[in-house]
Amino acid sequence: MTNQPGRRSRGLTIALLIVAVVIVVGTIIVVVSATRGGQISASARPSSSAQPETSAPADPNTDTEEGTVQPSPSPFTGAVLPEPMGGQEAIDALGDKIEIVAKRNAMTVEELEELLLRDKTAQVSTTGFIVYIDTFKNEG
Repeated sequence: MTNQPGRRSRGLTIALLIVAVVIVVGTIIVVVSATRGGQISASARPSSSAQPETSAPADPNTDTEEGTVQPSPSPFTGAVLPEPMGGQEAIDALGDKIEIVAKRNAMTVEELEELLLRDKTAQVSTTGFIVYIDTFKNEG
């Protein structure tokens, strides 16, 4: 019976070591997932059906077999402007990218141009989204 404290201590050490390994492995999985943008690769994704994956339709805005409309992928994912801009300055700086910004904001090019020229608080962010800037100046 004199060996009991040693066994208990050894058992506790092994249990703590197992918990530490589980925490480290979990942390590594979270970090890897975060650096990949939270996306699981197609080979690692569990399949909910036995059907093979099919490629996307040629036109991503067409109806699929299920009757849903697939969003069109953004052809430009980086910065569209060096800094947020509004009005004619934004329209001129965007150039050919204005079509991408309009689609990104569910607008036509004409609607986007009209908004930027009409609303002085509307601006295009560096990533191409419409934002509204309020100066909170007391006019009066």
